Amino acid sequence: MGTDMHTFAEVRQPDGAWHPVTDRVFPGDWDDDVDRYVTFTAHPFEGPRDRIMFDLFADPGDSIDAPVVDRPRGLPRDVSPPVRDAHGPDLDQISPWGYAGWHGASWLLLAELLAVDYSAVVSSETFGSGSLRDALGEWYFDTVDVLESLGSPDAVRIVVWFSS
Repeated sequence: MGTDMHTFAEVRQPDGAWHPVTDRVFPGDWDDDVDRYVTFTAHPFEGPRDRIMFDLFADPGDSIDAPVVDRPRGLPRDVSPPVRDAHGPDLDQISPWGYAGWHGASWLLLAELLAVDYSAVVSSETFGSGSLRDALGEWYFDTVDVLESLGSPDAVRIVVWFSS
């Protein structure tokens, strides 16, 4: 048994409301035979379990030596209804540490992801030691590129939570 990450991208509209990205625009599976992505998803950064990425987004309590953008903040109060519905019941009943099997709910602006020092050295049992950029790999940065195409860094965010 392990931990899975659940994500949504949201874009702030001119009226200030956040709307989820529902198109399958984020990279999924890569096929070395054709040297391209062969699947796409509407959920950014959902893929193989990546403890370094988990720590970067919300530090779910590992002992991996990796930077953290921020501790879990809970779901944003202005989260879009489809994302709120995917997570669960009334936000007043949800703490950052979970409801109904979810834990570590948080959100990160694209601006925060762009401000990370990806040259920082990280280490884990599965990766070894090296730069955060190398540990996260090309797929991570291809996903960030898609997020950048959606709007200004302060108007694009990911909403994330974990299940174990």
